[in-house]
Amino acid sequence: MKGLCWLMFLKTPLFSKYWILSLFLHFSILLTFFFTESESENLIKLRLTHGSAISLYSRDVANKIGLGENSPSPLRSDTEMGTHAEEREIDLFRNALTYPELAIEQGLEDDCSFRVTVAENGQAEKLVVIAPCKYNVFDAQIRSQLREWKFNFPKGKDLVLPIRFRIHARE
Repeated sequence: MKGLCWLMFLKTPLFSKYWILSLFLHFSILLTFFFTESESENLIKLRLTHGSAISLYSRDVANKIGLGENSPSPLRSDTEMGTHAEEREIDLFRNALTYPELAIEQGLEDDCSFRVTVAENGQAEKLVVIAPCKYNVFDAQIRSQLREWKFNFPKGKDLVLPIRFRIHARE
């Protein structure tokens, strides 16, 4: 009897409407997927061993994200800045950090924190270690990134950069 009820539902106009709607939606999704442009220059190739996982963050050079040049006015006044702007700038810096290959191979993870004073040109003028990295490979990666980075804050602005290097995302 159940099979007969199901067969009767297939012949109703309501089923036909849902079937056509579903077909249209699936077709639209497929068209969007196949005909959107992908930028091949942004491809990243990874070679992972069995059982390994990684979280990647990359710098978007084409849109100048992470280079301190993505804001129309590079230096803003203290009244225009707030904790939201600081958090965004700190997140941009953290997301631009790359995980050191040596640390990935060895499965190293670390937490460290730095205080940075911004120079007139937006670069880090003074660096104070608040919580040191356990592994030098992370410290070197952060310092290398700071040499290239330009913050969008006026001279003398102090920022605290809490950095967490994790291979596996934990909740």
